[in-house]
Amino acid sequence: MDEVPEEVFSGLDRFSQAYVFPTPETGLQAQSRFESGRYQLSIGNLNEAEREFKAAIDIDDSDVQYWLWLCNVWYQRRDYQKCLELLQEIVGRFPDEAIVYFRIGEVYQLLEQHREACISFHKALGCGTYDEPWPVELRLGYSYLAIGNIAKALEFHKAAFRGSPDSLETTLGLAHALSAQADALKLEGQMTKARAAINRALKLIRNAIKRIPDSMELKSAEAELSAQLNSVEEPGQ
Repeated sequence: MDEVPEEVFSGLDRFSQAYVFPTPETGLQAQSRFESGRYQLSIGNLNEAEREFKAAIDIDDSDVQYWLWLCNVWYQRRDYQKCLELLQEIVGRFPDEAIVYFRIGEVYQLLEQHREACISFHKALGCGTYDEPWPVELRLGYSYLAIGNIAKALEFHKAAFRGSPDSLETTLGLAHALSAQADALKLEGQMTKARAAINRALKLIRNAIKRIPDSMELKSAEAELSAQLNSVEEPGQ
């Protein structure tokens, strides 16, 4: 048998010094505390959940999920400012994690800081790690609508709908954006275009009702859009 060259042993020695081998303490125990925290959160024991998530992080701070679930504790407490502060710390540790930017955007929406929400959602999309980006696009649509950018709102609501055309959320989102477009067109005196936008929204909602006939949200949206259509006079009347 040929002898193994000395440089191979020295290379393995350097590898073993650089590599931190997983141990039960950093693996199974951290996961156990994490799962315990999730259970405590599910039954409303927020203080206990916070303690368990922090314990998991103390054992292994390299898992972004441990940090995000700690944020969920503050989210459940409705302390969105504290949640945001923690998320800003997390993004410093995990700058390439799209989910962190998405969560930041969600909290900014709750705080009604929609410009900041748009920036965060764009950063989430910029990470390029979403196989299905429609949930981010949906949120972007709502924040753009909140700051009055109807064109951008429509762009992202349409993108979200294309990504998930059977989703109740994307259907309602696009219908809402079309309704807002109709209001803007009505103010400009463009009644024909306003009615066309409402009719497109109604078509979306009625097609969805065929799939989900018991949805009260869809029925409510249909009633509101019908009333909106009746409020827009046809040209020549």
